[in-house]
Amino acid sequence: MSNDYSFSHSKTNIIILSGGMIALGAVIGYIFGTCTNKSSIINHSIKKKTDKVVDIIDIEDLKIKNTLCRCWKSKDFPYCDGSHNKHNSDSKDNLGPIIIKEK
Repeated sequence: MSNDYSFSHSKTNIIILSGGMIALGAVIGYIFGTCTNKSSIINHSIKKKTDKVVDIIDIEDLKIKNTLCRCWKSKDFPYCDGSHNKHNSDSKDNLGPIIIKEK
């Protein structure tokens, strides 16, 4: 009889310990993720006083080939100035511009 109690007791301890380890892992993961997570804001500098960045490009103003920024880092936004190259080098990302050209 004492064997059955011992087995049941150790099984309960294992379940409690496993649950505690899972909870501790979740808490550590949450804290680590919160502390190391970068801001989800992509646009850090362009037209920050507006609710939404909207640029209208008149078709008559287009050149034969135009490159539009997708990284939000261009000093010539909405046109690409190649700022994505440094971003890609630093972050191992693969951003590039949108290229619009005549057929």
